[in-house]
Amino acid sequence: MTEMMKAYIIKQPKEIDFVDYPIPQLEEGCILLESKKVSICSTDVGYYNGYLFPPEWPIIPGHEYVGEVVDQDLMIVG
Repeated sequence: MTEMMKAYIIKQPKEIDFVDYPIPQLEEGCILLESKKVSICSTDVGYYNGYLFPPEWPIIPGHEYVGEVVDQDLMIVG
């Protein structure tokens, strides 16, 4: 079974829900963060109000955040 997290998603303008959402699968060269604080900016407000449009719906708002690394798939070279 896929592990789940809670997330706000904007399905389309003026439609936001708090849902269970699959935790993203870690890809090579990436890290997985557990969000601690999230800032909603004017871009997110624009998506919600319908005067900006993402490449596809739904979106998870809040691309400005502070998090803690909980998993990584990085090759450290040093």
